[in-house]
Amino acid sequence: MKIRNSLRLSLFLFWTMALAAQAAAQVAINQDNASPNPSAMLDVKSSDKGVLVPRMTTVQRVAIASPATGLLVFDETTGGFWFYNGTIWQDLSADADTDPANELQNLSLSGATLSIENGNSVDLATLPGDNFGNHTATQNLNLSGNYLSGDGDGEGVFVANNGNVGIGTASPNEQLELTGNFRLPVTTATTGAIYSGGSRFVHRYGTENFFAGIEAGNFAIGGFGSNTGVGYRALTSNTSGSFNTALGAGSLWFNTSGNDNTAVGAYALNINISGFANTVMGVYALGSNVSGANNTAIGRDALALNSTGSRNTAVGRDGLVDNVSGSDNVAIGYSAGTNTTGDNNILIGHEGVAGENNSIHLGNNTHTKTLLNGNVGIGTTAPGSALEVNGTVTATTFAGDGSALTGIPDNQTLSLSGTTLSIQDGNSVNLAGIDTDTDDQTLSLSGTTLSIQDGNSVNLAGIDTDTDDQTLSLSGTTLSIQDGNSVDLATLPGDNLGNHTSTQNLKLNGNWLSGDGGSEGIFINNSGNVGIGTNNPNAKMKVTTDATAGSALLLNYSGLNLLGSAPPAFKIDGSGYNAGGSVTGIEVDLSGATAGSMYAAIFNGGNVGIGTSTPIARLDVGGGNIALNGGWVSRDGGNEGVFVNASGDVGIGTASPLQKLSVAGSAYFTNNVGIGINAPINRLDVRENVTGVNNNANNYVAHFRNTNTDGTQEQGILHLQFDADLSGNPGNGNWIQFIENGLSKGKIENNNSGNVQYETNGADYAESLERLDHSEQIADGEVVGVYGGKISKRTDGADWVMAVSDNAAVLGNAIFDGTEANYESISFIGQIPVWVRGIVSKGDYIVASGLNDGMAIAVSPINITPEQGSRIVGRAWESKESTEVARVNTVVGLPEAASTTLALSRRVEAQQDEIATLKAQVAALQAQNNSLTSQNSTFEKRFAQLEAALQAMKSEVDNNVSTSRK
Repeated sequence: MKIRNSLRLSLFLFWTMALAAQAAAQVAINQDNASPNPSAMLDVKSSDKGVLVPRMTTVQRVAIASPATGLLVFDETTGGFWFYNGTIWQDLSADADTDPANELQNLSLSGATLSIENGNSVDLATLPGDNFGNHTATQNLNLSGNYLSGDGDGEGVFVANNGNVGIGTASPNEQLELTGNFRLPVTTATTGAIYSGGSRFVHRYGTENFFAGIEAGNFAIGGFGSNTGVGYRALTSNTSGSFNTALGAGSLWFNTSGNDNTAVGAYALNINISGFANTVMGVYALGSNVSGANNTAIGRDALALNSTGSRNTAVGRDGLVDNVSGSDNVAIGYSAGTNTTGDNNILIGHEGVAGENNSIHLGNNTHTKTLLNGNVGIGTTAPGSALEVNGTVTATTFAGDGSALTGIPDNQTLSLSGTTLSIQDGNSVNLAGIDTDTDDQTLSLSGTTLSIQDGNSVNLAGIDTDTDDQTLSLSGTTLSIQDGNSVDLATLPGDNLGNHTSTQNLKLNGNWLSGDGGSEGIFINNSGNVGIGTNNPNAKMKVTTDATAGSALLLNYSGLNLLGSAPPAFKIDGSGYNAGGSVTGIEVDLSGATAGSMYAAIFNGGNVGIGTSTPIARLDVGGGNIALNGGWVSRDGGNEGVFVNASGDVGIGTASPLQKLSVAGSAYFTNNVGIGINAPINRLDVRENVTGVNNNANNYVAHFRNTNTDGTQEQGILHLQFDADLSGNPGNGNWIQFIENGLSKGKIENNNSGNVQYETNGADYAESLERLDHSEQIADGEVVGVYGGKISKRTDGADWVMAVSDNAAVLGNAIFDGTEANYESISFIGQIPVWVRGIVSKGDYIVASGLNDGMAIAVSPINITPEQGSRIVGRAWESKESTEVARVNTVVGLPEAASTTLALSRRVEAQQDEIATLKAQVAALQAQNNSLTSQNSTFEKRFAQLEAALQAMKSEVDNNVSTSRK
């Protein structure tokens, strides 16, 4: 420890007086003869002088032999006081501070060892650690080179005054803000998951799985994996199902073992357990399915109650909604097939019949026509005419001449009932209109003679009564029978009202043409004036009526049908009239009415006045608004109809227009409407020059927004509709076209099944995958290895080998959070150009080069090895003769294809080894058999020789026995 300055002085004085023999007495040195302080052995006092201790160099100081403890000198070399502490010399002036009463020694820390300058050290490793309890840090905390800071710098973790935490930033705008990546460990039951409250929210437990949403997925998933669940409880019960995609709350909620299902929409495929290969888009679509497979449902509640039915297709809301177990049904349209429970039915815009099987329904009873182009076959696949039926036809009636019909009974019978002439199995004609003189004539038939009362008769014997389905028709006075003769009825007796004088009024079907002075019907006086409702016409035509009789004059123009321009319904030709003043074309004078005088006049200038007798414009309405079928053109401040204010602003449905045109309500236009263009070429032509970030609504030409904030309601943004039936006409219905610089880049249109398809010049389906090393440069068309869902040009040991796409038709897993630069588009299926080194033949396998350089090589299918099988990218769809590196069009499939190829290759290799072993065994057995055959031949020869020898011996013995007996 350092010694106080007062101690230094005391030591110095003690050393000065050490040689004095009078040391036992107190000594005072001063100029005023003052006594020494009672506590001091030596008391030196002066106001202008100090104490001078021995001065020497450092060499001289260290050369002092056996210095006494406390010895004090001034070192001229270092310029400071030094004293001997009994062990070493110590510089009293070193590290002096402004507090001479509390000089501190230097402390240093090395690892866990705390040392004091020129002193001992303490091992701090045994001290209990700081738990950072309730105290205030006066500086940043340096944690092994990183910082927990609050000074505004961006080192480590920054905690702002409002509690926001920034990592890599000193200006966090949220409770937690990061400027780099956020990494989680591999998901297990206890790690690698993000929770919302107490519920799991995001995790990827299992193989190639991804789940996002409260309780989506679970921690007991097995099987191959490749499941994606987004939404509340999506795939939450799945245990062994694989290749499932669930997007929407409750989608595939109870699925346990079903595979290859795609569910888009809240509670789509909700209770599916083992059903597989189902494709669903719509809320509650296939929501009750348990084990049904290969179903396709598009639209809310499509196939909603289906449980076990399979291979059904429903397009449209409520399509096949009540189907439970029916299979192989197709329903297209809103509520199509709602009651169908049978099998193998096709229903388009029809509700179907419960339990029906093998039926086709087009439309329902409300449709008035069904148009089919081309020949139609019923019971035949090769119709040769507009309609060909192979079988029996049942009909109530036929239209047309029926000349080509067969199998219809002959011997038709003509009959007369009153004035109605009928033919058996045919139509009838009312002959009452022939009686032109209102005499109640009677038509009678005797045998083949048709007679009219008080008239002539016609012999009908020549009519072919046995023709098929005869039709009787009347044209003018000619009565005709189909495929038979005709009779001119003009010769029948009757009054044709020719040139003669009527002696009484004419009654025309209850009305009168009169000349007797009465007011019935039409009256014509001797001057030729015509009166209607009056017998005193004082003009060429005078019409008189009262309020109970209706209008005085009604011109009905609706029945006229002419080719070309139509004549005017009412015309006044004043070309022959010569007057010095104005000419009134039509004047309505209501001056005698109690309402006052009102005028509607047409002057020779063409001006029309309503409420004024002096119109100054083509239409001049004086003293009021204009009513148009209950609507108004007004200037009185009311909001009826069209309002025009003094500034020329026009309001429709409002009396306070805010622009040149303000419409409060719906608008209807019969011609093109332009926004931003004064010559629109379409019904709606909107043009604007906008730029900026494309996720900002202000940077688009058009903005459609649904402001309904209730997410529980059914809602929509844009509705596109064709009134025509476009099925069977691919390309006729172009829903949306995408144009870039005058060239078509893609479109959404109908296909030949009446469904919607997306067309583009893109060639593959790709997904965005993150690079293992964000700094690694990966180019389009290069080969990459996939490691746990991330990519690198290194391919050895990769899970799969794939290639980078630069012309994807569909891009999945797209990134929009600002880290897009860390991802590449990787082709999963389709065709892409891949960088290949060396010659390529069409059909070759495109295999990673193995050099981790992003290149591929071509290998013939007959030369592929098992090791290369695990690095297959795809197969070449074109050849390349050059040995230079170039891109080759390659068809790629799902990554599992490579694994399948490898497995098959290894299986073939193992079988080939077994075959080679069996061949060797067969060859050995064959050789052994040949050897045995040779040996057997030798034994047979020897046996024959032995047999011959034995026979000879037997003969000899027999001879000897015979000889001995003799």
